[in-house]
Amino acid sequence: MPQALRSAYARLFSFPTLLLSLLVLSIFFLSMGRPIFADPDIWWHLRDAEYLVHSHALIHADLYSFTANGRPWIDSEWLSELPFYCAWRWIGPRGLFLLTIALIEAVTLGVCRLAWQRTRNIKPALLACCLFLLMLSVSMGPRTALFGWLCLIVEIFLLQEFREGRDRLWLLPLLFAFWINAHGTWPIGLLYLLLFVACGMFQASWGSIAVERWPPAQRTKLLWILALCVLALILNPYGLQLVAFPFHMLFGHRLMIDTIEEWQTLNFHSIRGKLTYAAVAGLLILNMVRKRTWRLNELLFILIAILAGFTYTRLLVLAGVVLCPMLAAEFNFFGPYNKLEDKPILNFAIVAIVAIILVSQIPSQSKLQQQIAKSCPEQAVTYLQTANLDGRIMNELSWGGYLEWNDPKLPLFIDSRSELFDPWGVLQEYVDAASIKRPFEVMDKYEIRYVLFPRQAPLVYLLTHTPGWTIRYQDDQAILLERIQPR
Repeated sequence: MPQALRSAYARLFSFPTLLLSLLVLSIFFLSMGRPIFADPDIWWHLRDAEYLVHSHALIHADLYSFTANGRPWIDSEWLSELPFYCAWRWIGPRGLFLLTIALIEAVTLGVCRLAWQRTRNIKPALLACCLFLLMLSVSMGPRTALFGWLCLIVEIFLLQEFREGRDRLWLLPLLFAFWINAHGTWPIGLLYLLLFVACGMFQASWGSIAVERWPPAQRTKLLWILALCVLALILNPYGLQLVAFPFHMLFGHRLMIDTIEEWQTLNFHSIRGKLTYAAVAGLLILNMVRKRTWRLNELLFILIAILAGFTYTRLLVLAGVVLCPMLAAEFNFFGPYNKLEDKPILNFAIVAIVAIILVSQIPSQSKLQQQIAKSCPEQAVTYLQTANLDGRIMNELSWGGYLEWNDPKLPLFIDSRSELFDPWGVLQEYVDAASIKRPFEVMDKYEIRYVLFPRQAPLVYLLTHTPGWTIRYQDDQAILLERIQPR
């Protein structure tokens, strides 16, 4: 075998490659063990993308519900919806599954790359990734947010490369032009960039915290890049509306934040909460013991990421992206990788076995359809498509997107786009009805004739014991109630 080919073979099937393949396998089986299609947002995302593909126009007002029909609404994640839609249309549920797994793998391997960038040692990088997987578990599904976290990882990587003398900053404006059209997490990236630039404008030291001034040429370039990144945000089909959208979401929708589970405070009684706290405490203690010096921009962003992750569970991924590479530096007590001790043939055999296992364990279309049916009212939708109902339906919030995707003509009350329904009071009225606080008042207001809810819902119990309501359809999961006479 020629020397160049032998060298390439040794690199391809090295010990680090073996460890990464085992990480990929672990992520695959961890994802398989979760209800990956339980996320209710994916269905209206597919519906949005279908509308864009067929009409060649973006959505500017609600098209799906009767409670907010025609109200202003922008499809803030239109670009990241398209890959999910194409995967579904081309391959079906398996395509959606494979794309989701690929995104989860990409985010995790991206964090691994950031950790390796700090340690140059694959072992502590993989150890840090094990903790990151626990934090990522809040977003293990077909979620557009995965594109946002990938963008943040790329940004951190490029800025760290710049600090180490490899300048590819010209990619950042392109990244932000993509990011604003893909997901509303771009302000996090802009804040990171702003801190990176601002904390190099002066020279200072406070105990273990240090600030190094950028050389004039680097400072000028960073300021230009920052300005170009801000300008790149305008490169979207909604203009300033899309730029303002994340801030409107965060500060203008208190009911949404108080109601939706993933916007709740991190539960420190759970394993995830305890280990996240242990990671933060461990990072602090180890840094004190080893007397490491903190860069001011990194310290500030760590504090912001921890606050965000502890305050809103869905932002725990942010804390993981920032914390885990730094923890890898504290885990760097392993010996360095020794190429001379490598066993490429054994590594090749193990990598091949991992690849075979991965391919053989990809679920069939029918098995994935069964998984979808466990979290979505599949049988009820089949009934509704032929029932020719005449009247408005109050539906379970988490089922709204699935109903819209499978039967777009069905008049629905609500879906999981809480940012649309919250400002007009619809979300509050839904909560009041579903929690049987004032159900009849809400249903009278909207002239509700049918109610489609889970069988065990409190509203179902109330209506089945109320004169004038009858069961039109039911299965093991859902029940459709019909009002047969006015109150």
